[in-house]
Amino acid sequence: MSGRGEPAPRSAALARRYRRLLAWYPAGQRSVYGDEMLGVLMAAASGRGTSRPGAAETLNLIWSGLGARIQAIGTAPIRPGATHWRSTAWRRRSWSPLRSTRPRGC
Repeated sequence: MSGRGEPAPRSAALARRYRRLLAWYPAGQRSVYGDEMLGVLMAAASGRGTSRPGAAETLNLIWSGLGARIQAIGTAPIRPGATHWRSTAWRRRSWSPLRSTRPRGC
């Protein structure tokens, strides 16, 4: 932060880069968790002393955002207090026999 309570230019540029990467996540998820995700990313970056996201971090955010978009297909919009883990758990339980290639008991 600069002396006038404004974010430093380097910090503002980093936040802008992270917001661009968070755009890979669904809008509903960003509206609920976007500020928290940005805060965690900024805190981690300041701890490392970096001014831009690394290649691995960039790929991880893109991959995770795409995964969240795919997972959100066919589910209710994300909202505060939503319990999406139930629908996800049901999907995993219903598809798990199809993913298993070995017989049970082995």
